[in-house]
Amino acid sequence: MRAIIVAAGQGTRLRPLTNYMPKCLVKLESKPLLEYQLSTFDKCGITDINIVGGHFADKLKTYPIRLFINKYYKTTNMVYSLFTAEEVITADQDLIISYGDIIFNKDALSKLMESDADISVVVDTDWKRYWSLRMEQPLQDAETLKLTHSKQITEIGFPASTYSDIDAQYIGLIKISANKIKLLLKIWHSLINDNNDAKFSPDTMYMTDFIQHLIRLNWEVRAVEISAGWAEIDNTCDLDFALENFNRSL
Repeated sequence: MRAIIVAAGQGTRLRPLTNYMPKCLVKLESKPLLEYQLSTFDKCGITDINIVGGHFADKLKTYPIRLFINKYYKTTNMVYSLFTAEEVITADQDLIISYGDIIFNKDALSKLMESDADISVVVDTDWKRYWSLRMEQPLQDAETLKLTHSKQITEIGFPASTYSDIDAQYIGLIKISANKIKLLLKIWHSLINDNNDAKFSPDTMYMTDFIQHLIRLNWEVRAVEISAGWAEIDNTCDLDFALENFNRSL
């Protein structure tokens, strides 16, 4: 199993901590976020680890993982950064994709690895508790995520008007089945070569946009449900609550 950590962004909401370093190297209790991820991958036996950098990417060269650099990180978004590493997005094994600004425990990653869906998406069903710690108005930040009884995701990534629009929250960790990799690349190339939808511009597409696009193409996108055991570091306030949520399910 192969992993790609997408960590090209500028991390503007974490300034001044990101003034001279990538977001994934911001420290949580003296340990960079990236090292939490590398430790969890190691615990689960994943050694083929790659990272896509952009903002101060040179600082990632000290780590024993393969580095790809998105030269256009200032004007592109998550999906463009992911396919900067297209060289290692191959059909020989399943692919795990992780955002660079999250940490997650072994249980969350193990559950993801066990899923056999076309795309498996880790979601937190206890999201409202965690969001309420981080912000006064959780609904203003949360996005839609709608599930069927069989845990298929039918909608993801849109602004939510009510809590009923949200069955869980996507944490930034997914797996693509090896037998869908070739088709995944074909779809990506078709977006680049024949893009008529401004929302799905390949340059500025968010990962949730891409997942929703695959749902529209009838891919099986299945939720892998967890309750805590992870954390997102989006701004400096998140540092106060990250370890509480990360350790809560241990």
